[in-house]
Amino acid sequence: MDNNPSQFPVSLLRAWKTVAEHRASSSIGKTPAPVAEPESQQKLRAILPWKGKYITLAQMNTGKAVMQIGPVRGRSAVLLLDCNEFFITIGINDDSRSIPLANIAVSCDNTANRLELQERHD
Repeated sequence: MDNNPSQFPVSLLRAWKTVAEHRASSSIGKTPAPVAEPESQQKLRAILPWKGKYITLAQMNTGKAVMQIGPVRGRSAVLLLDCNEFFITIGINDDSRSIPLANIAVSCDNTANRLELQERHD
């Protein structure tokens, strides 16, 4: 700490000490509020255990198409090759492609008992 009394007068140091003591005494026995986890991290946490496994990719209709032909355009079993906070990479046969995580909703394929990722294009 700087010993220059003109920069940190005794009255200021005492005020800081009083505020710190008040914060400490009022937080005794309390747990800090959890920090909100970003949506991308929540998705990543749900998807990563499926890396290297088959999942269901559902391509979803949007807009008027939902009312005309239904919410799901098509479904297929794909291999989840990779995932990070920006995109997933899926493979089928010898082909692969990446999809932005912002276009993905996480769900469950109850019929196949596996992860379902719903791809939307808004």
